[in-house]
Amino acid sequence: MLTSSGIISSKKFSLFTVTAILLFAVSNSYSQSVTKRLNKPRRVEKHQAVEYINPPALSKSPRFSQVVAISQGRLIYISGQTALDRDGNLIGNGNFRAQTERVFQNLQNAVEAAGGSLKDIVKLNTYLTDLSQIGVYREIRDRYIGPFSNRPASTTVQVRSLTREDAMIEVEAIAVVQDRSAH
Repeated sequence: MLTSSGIISSKKFSLFTVTAILLFAVSNSYSQSVTKRLNKPRRVEKHQAVEYINPPALSKSPRFSQVVAISQGRLIYISGQTALDRDGNLIGNGNFRAQTERVFQNLQNAVEAAGGSLKDIVKLNTYLTDLSQIGVYREIRDRYIGPFSNRPASTTVQVRSLTREDAMIEVEAIAVVQDRSAH
């Protein structure tokens, strides 16, 4: 490096270089720290080892959580439930309300068989053959799943038909069941 007299000593150059590198590193570290804090999702509440998160960058719905993060527990996958009784008979032929009631009874039976409760459900995928019935679906779902603030992540879609032509609704679920003996 040159000065007015021609050359800077290597000692001065090294001190200048080290100082510049340190300033850059501190600035970069601070910038990353601020970015992480600003982009960190806002946690709504914890339920055992499950976090229900509604990041500020996404719309917030009173009906579901945008993100559900699992840190421990047994994942329980419940197959799509239709309004079938234990003998395979359809309950509520042509009656959406009756079919939806039976679907949630089946979900409750399934999650309880795995040692959990409906409060342990963290994800619902719902398939309706008539989306105009979503109000009835929500009413019944809310009665079974509850008005608690930790809502499962949720997807609801309309489909042309289900595997049984007379079925009007199918709901699959994922639950996280904690080891009750560990508490």
